[in-house]
Amino acid sequence: MQFEALENLPPVLFDADKLEKVLVNLLSNAFKFTPEGGKIIVAINLEKKHSRKDAETQRIRKENPLREIEENFAIITVTDTGSGISADRLPRIFDRFYTTGEGYAKDHSGSGIGLALTKELVELHHGEISVASEVGKGTAFTVRLPLVPAGSDQARRNWQVAGEQESHVPLIQQSIDPTIQKEANNEQPASSIEQPTLLLVEDNADMRAYIRNHVRETHRVLEAEDGVDGFNTATELIPDLIISDVMMPKMDGYQLCEKLKNDERTSHIPIILLTAKSSGESKVEGLELGADDYLIKPFEARELQVRVKNLIEQRRKLRERFATSIKVEPKDITVTPRDAQFLQRAMDIVEANMSNEEFSVEIFGKEIGLSRSQLRRKIQALTDQSPTDFILTLRLKRAAQLLQQQAGTVSEIAYEVGFNNLSYFARAFKKQFGHAPSEFAQTYNAQS
Repeated sequence: MQFEALENLPPVLFDADKLEKVLVNLLSNAFKFTPEGGKIIVAINLEKKHSRKDAETQRIRKENPLREIEENFAIITVTDTGSGISADRLPRIFDRFYTTGEGYAKDHSGSGIGLALTKELVELHHGEISVASEVGKGTAFTVRLPLVPAGSDQARRNWQVAGEQESHVPLIQQSIDPTIQKEANNEQPASSIEQPTLLLVEDNADMRAYIRNHVRETHRVLEAEDGVDGFNTATELIPDLIISDVMMPKMDGYQLCEKLKNDERTSHIPIILLTAKSSGESKVEGLELGADDYLIKPFEARELQVRVKNLIEQRRKLRERFATSIKVEPKDITVTPRDAQFLQRAMDIVEANMSNEEFSVEIFGKEIGLSRSQLRRKIQALTDQSPTDFILTLRLKRAAQLLQQQAGTVSEIAYEVGFNNLSYFARAFKKQFGHAPSEFAQTYNAQS
């Protein structure tokens, strides 16, 4: 790679972070499509929109050397000697989700998002981007940015508008090294710990960046680059929702969906499948395998956000039923038959150990066949409670049923459901149902 730039370039106003994203994307494409022994040149030049030499202009230049910059442009070119792009494909090169399918594309498949977002970032600077290419000879991208001096009225106008739009522009892949990028992507702000966890399974880095930018404000985002990595991450970390592409190496989205829905550890997790295929048959196939929703590329980011929100909200409402109802059937708070069977088995195990004061989460996990961490994640996902709270809630629900049936005194019922401390039982019962055990029994008997 070769870098060429004029000396004494004038100071101008630009967003360093956004311009870096533009250059990284253009350079990554140049390296991607240029074979070994090829050449890449990055050059920076100035272009004058007007060349005035009248006396008034000379006076302005002397008083304010930066004044004339308002009529100039910075020209950044990234030129390579790669495979090139045919003339009939050039007009669509900046369209979102468009790929050329030429040259090295077979080995470096992409979503076509990178150049579309690069164009948006350049336009936020009130600039332009263009491309010239010839098959077999190479490609040149040219970025024209107006040179606006900091502090000028034009700068304030430009950057006020840019600031208003910036939050709506998806981020571009920030690193060519996928390993470094994945580690950086999975770093989350401290506040995200309480947010729902979303696993994004997608082999294309640009697509992951596009989706991540639109969900990371409200979700903790994990990423996987193929179906195998996605399955391992899902079973280990048990996310609240999974978004998966269909066409991926090693294991495609259909296989991943089927495997997750048939695994007791992950069967409860809602899955959204993404595909470029618009046929009804393709959609039905995904839904038959257990997918909860389906999105066809290209899709609007807002539509994805709404679908994610609705699925998580649906699960939240189901979990609320478990905490608020005295008697609840597993099928009433689960989506899949497998989850209903799991929850019924969990409730049966607790019921069988109801009077056992020594019954613990460790014993619970061994009897149901899950590790302590897997049991916690599964029970939390289905009921929004830890295994300890799940056991406590079932004991209190059983106590409420026995009190309604007048099956014994408060003390007798407390011991029968595994409490050896009556004051703790009374506090826990009142917290759960809003009444002390004796008041609860009296109120229910009076109503009946």
